[in-house]
Amino acid sequence: MLKLFLHCIVLTTRIPLDRFIRFNEKSMMQSLLFLPFVGAVLGILGVGFYLLISPFLPKEIVIIFVVTFLVLLTGAFEEDALADAVDGFGGGSNREKVLTIMRDSRIGAYGSLALILSIMMEFMFLLHTSPILLPKILFFAMVASRFSALPLIWKMSYIDDSSSFVSAFTKHARNTDGYKVLLLFFIVVLLGWILFGFASFQIIGILLLIVIITGWYYYKRIQGVTGDCLGATLKISELVIIFFGVLWA
Repeated sequence: MLKLFLHCIVLTTRIPLDRFIRFNEKSMMQSLLFLPFVGAVLGILGVGFYLLISPFLPKEIVIIFVVTFLVLLTGAFEEDALADAVDGFGGGSNREKVLTIMRDSRIGAYGSLALILSIMMEFMFLLHTSPILLPKILFFAMVASRFSALPLIWKMSYIDDSSSFVSAFTKHARNTDGYKVLLLFFIVVLLGWILFGFASFQIIGILLLIVIITGWYYYKRIQGVTGDCLGATLKISELVIIFFGVLWA
């Protein structure tokens, strides 16, 4: 279990644990189920960093540092995936053109705007979240957003696009047992209940809606998902969850 957890950390973050891991396709597939737990690690580190520096700096500066810290931890993989996905769907008129644009390492106008707006939204949403609520909403966003990729991988066809979002193991993930995905969903629901009580059902409902809508859109446009699609859904979910911090403020 620990080995699979470490696999997932190495594959989805820049935390330097790769010297302790020997990769193979089977372990990559199985490690996927630990995505929400990797989100918990990122959440703990992000919240810990926030609590460490918040007594000494203005909140605006603290939020800039926290967002930068999380981007460095993840290697900006979800931001990169969002930019590629928006470029592809925004600039491609058919399935082949969408996939061709996504594979292009260069970023276009649509992707640039998506990247800038996503960073701005994350900064503003966290800035206008109350200091008491911010640690909880940030932690939950890291966990729940990473769960959002699992139903898409489990139920949809994966298109091998060699994308930045760890395509090496996502293309094997359709073999993931459905009951394990459902068990992780109930763990996310329980975590939300512990942190926010009945209010958490608002977030869970919106999270499921994002998964359904993005999954439907991906199927309509390209008849499956790519790594960039998964990263885009993850980032959208993260931003929407953090936005609840503003609504509840």
